[in-house]
Amino acid sequence: MKNLLLIIFLVGCFGYARATETEKIKIEKTLKFATPSPDNVLEIYNINGSLQIEGYDGQEIMVTAELTLTAKTQELLEKGKREMSLGVWEDDSALVLYNKAPFIHNQRVEGPCNCNWNWGKDVNYEFSFDFKVKVPRSVNLNVRTVNDGFITVDGMNSNVSAHHVNGDVTLTQMGGSVEAKTINGELLVRHTKAPTGGNSYYSLNGDVNVYYPGEPDADITFKSFNGSFYTDMERMEVMPPAWTKEVTEKNGSTKYKLTQKNNIKVGKGGNLLAFETFNGDIYVKKSK
Repeated sequence: MKNLLLIIFLVGCFGYARATETEKIKIEKTLKFATPSPDNVLEIYNINGSLQIEGYDGQEIMVTAELTLTAKTQELLEKGKREMSLGVWEDDSALVLYNKAPFIHNQRVEGPCNCNWNWGKDVNYEFSFDFKVKVPRSVNLNVRTVNDGFITVDGMNSNVSAHHVNGDVTLTQMGGSVEAKTINGELLVRHTKAPTGGNSYYSLNGDVNVYYPGEPDADITFKSFNGSFYTDMERMEVMPPAWTKEVTEKNGSTKYKLTQKNNIKVGKGGNLLAFETFNGDIYVKKSK
């Protein structure tokens, strides 16, 4: 999944006492890839609000985004209406949706989205986007949001990457590989097929629940500081823990960090399933 978007948010502190003016604006768009291919990826980079994505047996991407603006005065609300919009960027293989405003700077790069906040500018209003999107099942997904709301994805047969910071991530009827991550929230993933390739599941402060049909042949790694690992898989073998070494160079000195991960072999082993949480439990179960 290349052709990602680097988004630099230059936003102000939303520290005013109480907003008195609110307006909701509905935005609808129908999009289509210029060149359909297995590499097509839909990317959504959101700041505040939920992402609800549904796979379907069609060709077009149907987007409904509700922009909510809140301000202390009507004048500031009108300013928000002039500044905030839904940005769309595209090339032959990627379609990118993002929050567009004068204080949000966008730059196309190769690699993941980095979100850098600069508190030197006072925006004077609050904003959020809540997305509801219907996507062809074969389109790869790379979706992000930061505050409020949740991420739900249902019925995709492609590669799905979903990251949240402050909210839950729920992925259901997943037929492809998954990379799911949240910092402060619960993580739930339901697979319809035995996973292929590498799959990773991470929550810093929350439980991780993942369901597979039957018992897939896989190599499982898991790590939790204040939690436990639970599974109802029967064809499993506990393997010796694995240690990884991270090397950092700073001020002419070298530091080494050793990290231990526990390993389980399910069936014949094979595809890697990586689980990690800090304050939470990990549950790996067979679908019922």
